[in-house]
Amino acid sequence: MSLSVGQTLVIIRIKFRDTLMEPITTNSTFFTNLFKARNMGGLNDYWIKASLGAINLDPAIILPWKVLTVTRKDFLAALTLRFEHIQAAIDAVSSELANIRYYGIVVILNSGTGGAGAAMRGNVWGVITGFTNLNVTWLAHETSYLFVLSHSFDELDSNL
Repeated sequence: MSLSVGQTLVIIRIKFRDTLMEPITTNSTFFTNLFKARNMGGLNDYWIKASLGAINLDPAIILPWKVLTVTRKDFLAALTLRFEHIQAAIDAVSSELANIRYYGIVVILNSGTGGAGAAMRGNVWGVITGFTNLNVTWLAHETSYLFVLSHSFDELDSNL
């Protein structure tokens, strides 16, 4: 797969009906700095450097917080798979996504589900997390799946 400069990630921020708090801030400055701003030490800076300029997140779109019509408990009872959680967030903002060509989805929940990570269904890759994983290290690892990059693993040579 050939990557082109400027990967559009859509950042979907979700609140549960019974948990309306916003974990970080009500404005998008934190999320802009984390995902798309340059020279702020965020994910965009990471991908620009790690890919030698082949990947940047300049066109990332950060949607406003969306309140689901279900409680956290009902959400978890009805949806058990990671991609089901991602799909529920996509469905909640489907009108906002209608005219956007995006490369991947990052879902941020205001209350964790215990199932953070990446998942794929069809040709859509998504990452889902609560606010405890909102850091460049974790997000870089999980968004590497969106770019279909292999893991690098340290292997122990027990014969040494």
